[in-house]
Amino acid sequence: MNVMNNQVADLLPGALPAPQSGVLLLHPVYQPDGMLTDLRLGMLNPQAERDTAQPISAIEGQSLRLSFPQFINAPLLPLYQDVLDTGLSARFECPADSTQTTPLPGYEVSATRLADNLLLTYADLSQARQHAQLMEVIQGVNPAGVVLFDPVWDDSCEETPRRIVDFIYTAVNKTELEITRKPADQLIGHRLKTVCPSAEAFGLVGALIEAVHTNQPTEWLMPYFGDGISGWFQSAAVRHGEQVLFTFLEVTELKQHQEALEMAIQELRRANDNLQQFAYVASHDLQEPLRKIQSFGNMLAVGQAATLDASTQDLIQRMQAAAKRMSVLISDLLTYSRLTTQQEPFRPVSLTNLLPMVLTNLTEAITESGAQVNWSELPTINGDPAQLEQLFDNLLANAIKFRHTDTVPIVTVSADWLLFNDIPQAVRARLPNRLLQQPGQQTSFWAISITDNGIGFDEKYLNRIFVVFQRLHGKNRYPGTGIGLAICQKIVDNHGGAITATSAPGQGSTFTVYLPARGQE
Repeated sequence: MNVMNNQVADLLPGALPAPQSGVLLLHPVYQPDGMLTDLRLGMLNPQAERDTAQPISAIEGQSLRLSFPQFINAPLLPLYQDVLDTGLSARFECPADSTQTTPLPGYEVSATRLADNLLLTYADLSQARQHAQLMEVIQGVNPAGVVLFDPVWDDSCEETPRRIVDFIYTAVNKTELEITRKPADQLIGHRLKTVCPSAEAFGLVGALIEAVHTNQPTEWLMPYFGDGISGWFQSAAVRHGEQVLFTFLEVTELKQHQEALEMAIQELRRANDNLQQFAYVASHDLQEPLRKIQSFGNMLAVGQAATLDASTQDLIQRMQAAAKRMSVLISDLLTYSRLTTQQEPFRPVSLTNLLPMVLTNLTEAITESGAQVNWSELPTINGDPAQLEQLFDNLLANAIKFRHTDTVPIVTVSADWLLFNDIPQAVRARLPNRLLQQPGQQTSFWAISITDNGIGFDEKYLNRIFVVFQRLHGKNRYPGTGIGLAICQKIVDNHGGAITATSAPGQGSTFTVYLPARGQE
């Protein structure tokens, strides 16, 4: 096991950032009695030259005290003397500043006799320790598996590049031993295809070959179910000299959760589709018997009026009123179900041109209430024209319907262009992920507001009003099915937007629809 860790330790410094070492060749200066008094610079390596910020030509022959004072002081001279006299190397730590007594931060220094000179190598101690800690994590603590392979080349092949026929385990870490359930001596020196015959079938061999031949790192999600191994692994392979380094992290549990979530989503979509189809068919089939009820009621009310007493006529009128409400409810349900089952391709829709069409649909309500509807220039939106007409039809109808009895309804329609970050946070959270702000992009929206001076509502009911069949007022005072705003919510969802409202009881309401600007749907 120690041999294995040493091999990994020998490999990884080349693959990871390692502390840079400086090298100095020093000429000793002695007193007549043989006592070492100074060291003069002879040669420097590039790192040492960078540390002193001077070329060798400018400092060659100078005292070490001038360029590297941290490496020469009274306590160190006897140590250097001993190295020069005995030929035995010495390793020690010294502070970065020779005037300080603390050894940190500082340097790890090695002194060696070279002929009659002193060879001094040094490395930043903090970097060296960080590097050693990182190595320790990789070799044992890190949950990722680490394996070093030697390619096995087909020497009989004259092709270029030569064909790789297998790989030999050179070094492994603890995680690899746990995954394969094998001791190190059953891996190191053995061929991959022998130890793991399924490696080729699951793509591991091919990925390693690709990393060697292309000299480019490769990453992939690898399923592996064989050779006593069972799971999904996030994998990576990178060439290191003539070898290849393979790392992996088991993500089986994450993959299982992902698959379970995908299955749940599919089941939810299937159930939703079935429900939508059922609502459409059921609503459509209910229309025919309802029309017969209305027709028979009319025949009784008109044809038999003379023979019916007042109580019976009242019952018939109630039946006809209930049938009419049922017809409106079924019509709204059909509209709601069509929003999912019958969507048209989007095209540019001018809201400025659309609004007069909507007001034509509301002529009776506007005439009855005396409502004033004002609007400024409105944008062109990519969308389904019929759905957008339904959206503003419902919102304007509500603005007129929920009015004070003694006040003329005044409704204003306006539009503002907004960047993503200008949209309220609560609204942003409901926008589709595909429209969320991306780095370096400026996603924009149109905020179209319908403001009225009606009865308003308590904002604690804000989420409730967009749910099917939810009403805040009795149907006798304000007729309706409770589906109108749910239809608005569905239409806005279909267009990748969001809808919200601000209000207070008695103070009117503002419903705001956020729709993507053209080109960003």
